[in-house]
Amino acid sequence: MIRLSFLLCFVALAAGCPDPETEPLESAPVVEPTVGEDPGLVAQARGAGHQLLVRRLGAVETLHPASAHGHWALEIQDGQGRTVWTAVATEAGPTATVDWSGLDEGRVVVVLKTLDAGTLDAVPWLEQSVHLVEGEAPRVEGRLLIEPESASTARVVELVEQARSGAVQAGSKDERISRAGDRQLISALLHLRDLGLVDPEAARAAFAEMHWADGADAELIDACVREVELAQELGVVEASPR
Repeated sequence: MIRLSFLLCFVALAAGCPDPETEPLESAPVVEPTVGEDPGLVAQARGAGHQLLVRRLGAVETLHPASAHGHWALEIQDGQGRTVWTAVATEAGPTATVDWSGLDEGRVVVVLKTLDAGTLDAVPWLEQSVHLVEGEAPRVEGRLLIEPESASTARVVELVEQARSGAVQAGSKDERISRAGDRQLISALLHLRDLGLVDPEAARAAFAEMHWADGADAELIDACVREVELAQELGVVEASPR
């Protein structure tokens, strides 16, 4: 089944700046140095009364003076060395980029990556701009990079049925039917996630009705719910559907 491989793509981070996969940065050659005595530390920068640390998780494929692309852990510390904000791009998901070119002005940009409901490809979906002021807690602003889906009772019912039907087909011993069922299930869940960017309560209620889901199916649903909740937390839930 292909559900697990798609699930792993839900939880990675990418940048709100040019993606080296499509828009290579030209500021420096590809390098991966070790900073100081920390073997995992690949970048360290200071600005706006804060310190930024980037550590590799697996490999940092591209490293420039003010950005990193790959699998990494980001830590931002205040002037007293206390951790005030973190982000992680794990090896379980797609590679990701973090941009701290605006650190002197107190801005670091990170964007969450997810799967597109139509193509099932990994795409940036939520930009997070972290604003830093010395002596104050970080302020995080969010911006959606994907279109929310029209929320209606009929559409919710349709997607729930598509998900259930896809899960049944995915259990087939016929590989062709199984793969088609996987894709139908994943696509339906992602469409419900996108609908949740307009009507979070409707999406959560629909996910909660999927008592048939277990294993990888349940993990997919949990991942979708987490994305909806994060969008709500950052205040980027759209008021109008496409």
